[in-house]
Amino acid sequence: MSLIHRVLIGAMAVLSGFAADGPNVLFIAIDDLRPELGCYGSPQVQTPHIDRFAAEALRFDRAYCQVPICMGSRACLMTGILPTATRFVGACHVEKDTPGVATLPEVFRKAGYATVSNGKIFHHTDDTAERSWSEKPWKPGMSHMQSHDPETTRRLSKSKQRGRIFEGPEVADDAYPDGLVARKTIEDLRRFKEQGKPFFLACGFIRPHLPFYAPKRYWDLYDREKIEIAGNRHRPQGAPKALRGSREFSSYHLADYEVNSGAWHRMMRHGYYASTSYVDKLTGDVLAELDQLGLAEETVVVIWGDHGWHLGEHDFWGKHNTMHLATRVPLIIRVPGKSECRWGTRLQAGACEDAGFPLGATG
Repeated sequence: MSLIHRVLIGAMAVLSGFAADGPNVLFIAIDDLRPELGCYGSPQVQTPHIDRFAAEALRFDRAYCQVPICMGSRACLMTGILPTATRFVGACHVEKDTPGVATLPEVFRKAGYATVSNGKIFHHTDDTAERSWSEKPWKPGMSHMQSHDPETTRRLSKSKQRGRIFEGPEVADDAYPDGLVARKTIEDLRRFKEQGKPFFLACGFIRPHLPFYAPKRYWDLYDREKIEIAGNRHRPQGAPKALRGSREFSSYHLADYEVNSGAWHRMMRHGYYASTSYVDKLTGDVLAELDQLGLAEETVVVIWGDHGWHLGEHDFWGKHNTMHLATRVPLIIRVPGKSECRWGTRLQAGACEDAGFPLGATG
């Protein structure tokens, strides 16, 4: 069982007597999100909603994924089983790689919880779906590459690429799939409030995964010319020849940018920051509804990123290697009544162990 999985189980187990039916769980997974958040010390990105949440929660500074790719990382977390040379690598499925193994939502379902999946939780929606979820996993009826910018359509008219690498039209938050995931999650919170049944509600956002599509107002939060790019663009000293960055970006139309030019670096960081601010706002919407419904004091909330992402360091982009920036992830957990374990505090012996957290979890 991985450290992250033990922490999640420990946080839930300690509240088993919190209410007659146990605590609720709101699990928010954010794709491709490295700890590029204000609460982790990022000086440029604007993430006020997650930062506010982190001030009331326990922030893990040394959380790492097991596999630097969506499929394997999610499979490991949702089962607590480590990868091997042949397990949870490539195009993996939990059901095929570890048939019959219990999944995190399955454990809660067997304990009498309603378990619901919205958006991207397991990489493949149907993976363990019948036994993990009380209801059929829900995803928006549109691709995460859904475009709302005519310029994207024009660029792709003579191209075979998956989509233009960025766009920022003046559209509503729910014009893109993540906005619909937030809305569906809010609707489910209201439904569960009325039913009064304990729930494990998983909310999976796709941004800041490529392509960088987000409403214009999130792009407008940043002045591209003032965005600072990575200073360590050199290749790591002594690195093996096999080490390289992900080439995932090359499957998109690059809009005439020269890869790894200064303009390219600023555009890519701008897109990542805008997408992160977009998903921060949606996360804030979900958390605000949890508070408004009076459910916050009986709900464990987890915010987690499935792997890291290079933002031009070493002239690398994306994940797909085992370097620090591709494997380090944000992990923030709020347990009702345990605010003394919030990030930024120096833990004393036993202070947070009573909350189910190992000593020194923030350091």
